Amino acid sequence: MADPVTRSIDALQRLYTIVIGLALTEAVRGFLATPISALGISQGPSASLGLLLIMIFTVVPFYHVSNNYLEAT
Repeated sequence: MADPVTRSIDALQRLYTIVIGLALTEAVRGFLATPISALGISQGPSASLGLLLIMIFTVVPFYHVSNNYLEAT
């Protein structure tokens, strides 16, 4: 039987993974559903893609750092 602290950390990691997955899903859904004019961007679809990539490149490092921190804990 696993230690209660280890199980709590594992549950927290799973919960954090779900939250990050939901955030990325909403970012992609917003990218696919939002017209460019609603974003106030006049550069075309590449600007909308840029916003999606910024979201991904911001969230993924936070996810990895938090998982490493929880593993170290």
